Amino acid sequence: MDSTQPLIVLMLWCLAVLTANALELKASDSKALTYIWDVNLDEFNGTNNLLSPRFTTWNGTVEEPWQLWFNLHGASYLNKECLDLYLVHRKSHHVKIDFTLLLFNQKDEKDSASHHWQGVTFKDSSTGHGTGPCFKGDIANSPPKGIYTPGRGYVVEGKMKLGVRIPTDPIPIKPTIELLQEQLRHLESDKKSLTLQVSNLTSQVEAKSNKINDLEETVSEQKKQISASEDL
Repeated sequence: MDSTQPLIVLMLWCLAVLTANALELKASDSKALTYIWDVNLDEFNGTNNLLSPRFTTWNGTVEEPWQLWFNLHGASYLNKECLDLYLVHRKSHHVKIDFTLLLFNQKDEKDSASHHWQGVTFKDSSTGHGTGPCFKGDIANSPPKGIYTPGRGYVVEGKMKLGVRIPTDPIPIKPTIELLQEQLRHLESDKKSLTLQVSNLTSQVEAKSNKINDLEETVSEQKKQISASEDL
């Protein structure tokens, strides 16, 4: 058995398991993704807003990229009780979803805040929807006042934890199967290449062995000639 065969057998087994599991997944089996963004308030030095790294949800087999947009100081037309936090969809097609914006209390999880948005339609890749969470009778966008006050727990060592809870379908199995199939094709190609290399090396070894045999015969013949000359 060659060295690649056990790996190929293992990958085929994984492929069979994934295919079997795919039959159990349904589009209705949606779950929620909770994305958490650690925001360093020092990064707002010289800028009014920040964008989170992109994160992904799945709508069936369609990948949906998102970002959070946060303005630390808010805008003049917004309620001072609410964070200027938005969810932004990074594809141009329309998507209608429910989502919940989150602010985590890093000292007391029970005091974390959220704001739920229902049936929101994202129509383009640049417009965000929000805001929130909101704090009745408090200030949410004028640091260091309000929720930014030391001891409240929303800002610890100059950092906030923002987030969003958003529905997502399970990660599609098909791309995983295609990836395994591609890896199998690469293994087969590597196997053929190694087989060719072994064949070439075998031919070279045989050629060198023949040369060695020829040299040994030549040396033996010369020894016989020398021995015959000495006898004379």
